[in-house]
Amino acid sequence: MRDDLGELPPGERVRLRRLALGLSQEEVAERSGLTQPNLSAIESGRRTLGPGVEGRL
Repeated sequence: MRDDLGELPPGERVRLRRLALGLSQEEVAERSGLTQPNLSAIESGRRTLGPGVEGRL
């Protein structure tokens, strides 16, 4: 595993932060105004993490 989280793809950083906080995708999606499928796509790298979304996460 990489020591520097900044080297990880943005979606992976979102996933690791969510897991560290003990939150489900559903909880994070609801709090940030996303749908769970969109959050899943961001975490898996299938969807980009735009600046507007990044600020909400």
